[in-house]
Amino acid sequence: MDRTQGLMDEASPLVFKEAGTAKLRAHVFNPHGHQESDQRTAVAFFSAGVWDNVLISQFAPHCLHFRERGAVAIIFEYRELSKHRVTPMEAISDGRSALRWLRMNHEGLGVHPDRIVGAGASGGAHLCLSAAMLDAYDEPGDPVEIPCAPNAMILFSPIVDTTKKGVGHELFGDPKEAKATSPSQNVKRGLPPSIVFHGLNDRVSPAAQVVRFAKTMKRKKNDCELHSFPREGHSFFNFNVNMQHFESTINAADHFLIGQDLLPENEQDDGTNRLAS
Repeated sequence: MDRTQGLMDEASPLVFKEAGTAKLRAHVFNPHGHQESDQRTAVAFFSAGVWDNVLISQFAPHCLHFRERGAVAIIFEYRELSKHRVTPMEAISDGRSALRWLRMNHEGLGVHPDRIVGAGASGGAHLCLSAAMLDAYDEPGDPVEIPCAPNAMILFSPIVDTTKKGVGHELFGDPKEAKATSPSQNVKRGLPPSIVFHGLNDRVSPAAQVVRFAKTMKRKKNDCELHSFPREGHSFFNFNVNMQHFESTINAADHFLIGQDLLPENEQDDGTNRLAS
């Protein structure tokens, strides 16, 4: 049962991109009393799925949390394989378009252009990494002079390797594109700071790939904080799956953003979980 769908009523949908017959929306959760003149942090979410069968409301509980913390929280849609008859390459360009649109329209949205957090799970996390790492694969006509890389990343059960030995390479139209756009092949210095949550029993995105990716990030002098969860699978962090893990991961993400000066200290956080024990 999806207990998050009703929370989408809290959001204001805006079309941020039209591609063919697809009208992609940004679902915006504004803090109470929000003004266009504000310069707030924005947390932009891309829902899970191996670029397909996306549950758009997945991150609605997370958006409510960050809204209460004073951030503008947004869930971005992207083109899905079966629904839109595309490959992950189109989803990559959609993720880049979304973050570029957010930065380009920061004044009307009341956010600061240098306080944009990319967040996502599984294929959605892959889109965040693609926006941060790649220098191409943009939608024709996009204003590429506006950077699409987020200023920080929150990654849940991310797909980090799309090479032949990784995940989903067969879904790409060209195996060379799958390898060329794989986060594992594009780690470099100067990437945004990131926090990664991963279950050690993940059968979709194997933990060994994520651990190796985090080590490579650190070896390249990037700030990459990995939180591993023993015995947990791919969706362990979701509100609908495990409230305790939902709360512990969102609290850790909150502390991470405080450490990056992207959120203020949380005076109500005393270090204890409130939703589940």
